[in-house]
This record gives sequence, C-alpha cells and structure tokens, in this order.
Amino acid sequence: MYHNINSKDFICDAKELWPYEERDFTPWLKDNIDELSYLLGIHLNPVKTEYRIGKYEIDLLAEDGITKEKVVIENQYGCSDHKHLGQCLTYMNNVGAKSFVWISERFTDEHLCAVRKLNESTSGDYKFFAVSLICYKIGEEHYFCFNVEVKPDYFRKAKNDNESAKATERYAFWENLSKVLPEVLITPTYRSYIDIRLQSFKATYLGLSQADGQLKVYIWTYNEDSANHIRALLSSACAESFALTEERGSKNGDLMMWSEINQDASDVQWMAERVRAILNLFDRK
Repeated sequence: MYHNINSKDFICDAKELWPYEERDFTPWLKDNIDELSYLLGIHLNPVKTEYRIGKYEIDLLAEDGITKEKVVIENQYGCSDHKHLGQCLTYMNNVGAKSFVWISERFTDEHLCAVRKLNESTSGDYKFFAVSLICYKIGEEHYFCFNVEVKPDYFRKAKNDNESAKATERYAFWENLSKVLPEVLITPTYRSYIDIRLQSFKATYLGLSQADGQLKVYIWTYNEDSANHIRALLSSACAESFALTEERGSKNGDLMMWSEINQDASDVQWMAERVRAILNLFDRK
C-alpha cells in the first residue's frame, strides 16, 4: 500500500513487502509504474523486465510515451553502491537511452553527488534520477513510498540562451495557469508538460503541454480497462462539446491518449476552460 508516513520508527526492509527484488519487486513495479511516472513527471511505459543486453540484464526497460526515448530503471535492495551506478550507465549507453532511474532503499551522499553531477554535466536531453524506496510496517500492515532524492534541474540543463528563454516563458505560462485555475493543484515548472492524476480511473492522467508553438490537453493511460471506460465516457451525451482525438502514444501501442490542440501557445484561458470541463466530466462519471 502506497503511503507517505514519514516516520523512522516504523521503517522496515523492502524484503518484507517483496521478498525477492528480481522475482517480486521488479514485476510489481512494471505493473504499477504509474506510481513512478507521476512522481518523476515522465510518461513511463514499461517495455520489458530483465531486458538482456549481451551477458547483462536491465531490471526494467521503459519508454517515455511522449518522446519515445528509452529509460533504464535499475532496482537495488539495501544501500547504493558503485556496482549499480556503473550498471545504470552501462545499460543506458548500450540501449541508446538518455535517462536512468536508480531505485534503492538508501543512498550514500557520495552516490547522490555523482547523480547530481551527471545532471549538471550533460545537455537537457539527458535525465538522471535517484529514487529511494522507503518501506514501513505498522502492526500487521505494510506500507511504502518513493522519494525522489535527485532529479534534473530542467532550467539549468537548458542547452543555450534561446532554450533558457523558452524555459522562462514556460514557467510564466504555468504560473499564470495556476492563478486562473486556483481549484487545481498546478505547480509551475520549466518543463513543457504537467500531469494531473485523475482519480476516477486507474493509471489515468490529464496531461497539459505547451511545446512546439501550441497547447495540448490530453488524457492518457496505459490501462486497458481505464481506456474502455474513457472511450465510453467521451462518447456519452455529456461529452458532446469535446474535440478529443484518440491516438497511440508509444510504438508498441500500450499508451492510449485523447488529445485536443490549440495553435495559440499563449492562450491560458483556453487551457483553463478545457481542464475544468474535463475534470467536471470525470467527476460526473
């Protein structure tokens, strides 16, 4: 059960929830990757567990459903070590990935510093995450939470002055949207997109994008049951005002999206109206 308890008194080993990392935790993460996606702000789409490259195996190979870039996910029980950092870099380079997510129960300051340096020393295309897995036991109940220890500084990683200016414009756009939509929790960011979790369906999000000179509002999920419910909802009479077009967001077709586009990238009011309409529709489902 996912829960942020924030108490060291109840911390236990991950093995109490998932006895074996390879056999239990990694398959679980593949089936519940939306927890990680939402936390990292990446549309992660699982590709394969124990993905083999030569004589080695990646714990979980994923794909960014929007950019189609590969993402290496490496899991580690216990404390971080040089071996797993090296594995992350080796796997990433061998599959042509530009991002890795390193999950461990505990990280040393030295390893966190190394991941930060990777983010600082590379262009904006490269993204490196260190995520701690914290497990708790209270009575007979077990809980867990993920905590992002290191993530990219998207503004700092802007590759040139022009991109930095674009990042500043994006931040201003999200800041204005948060003021127009006070009822929705929107945290301004330098990234080009924001996700809002839709509680009505499993692994389903409302995505907002400001990129390539246009605005995009889209609902996305990789859960087939949720997709079927969304199709039914969007085809109902109460959704007649929507112009959402269905598309597939990844090459293997697992990520399903319904999107609407506005060619005016500065139209904050349009995006606010579409967000309200979609949230109201889902609330009535």
